[in-house]
Amino acid sequence: MWKYTFYFLAIAASGLAAQTTPPDANPPVPLPQHTPAGPTTLTYMMIAPASRALDFQQAFEQMRAEKSTGKVYFELADGTIISNIIDMHVMQNSTLILFRFNSNQGIRYQVVKVEDIRDLRY
Repeated sequence: MWKYTFYFLAIAASGLAAQTTPPDANPPVPLPQHTPAGPTTLTYMMIAPASRALDFQQAFEQMRAEKSTGKVYFELADGTIISNIIDMHVMQNSTLILFRFNSNQGIRYQVVKVEDIRDLRY
């Protein structure tokens, strides 16, 4: 009698063990959520720092030439604003920009990483 009970338990345990699945090494990627305005998609674009730095410099020069009533200023990723800019110089490797600007303490200099620039406005 014990022999049959043992076989029954062994078969039942092996059946339960066969039903478990190992964790998937590559879980499925969730699909983008759809909104009333359309699907939400994430896009990425690779831009060389040199190209981005030169674009900032060209945009700064063009905005400054407009002679608008507002002053051209840069907003950085940490919320800092650089305004009253006299000139900007893109460094040789185009990953840093040197700003020369007027402040309450006189003419000051600040070096900023290209990736830290969030916006350019006036």
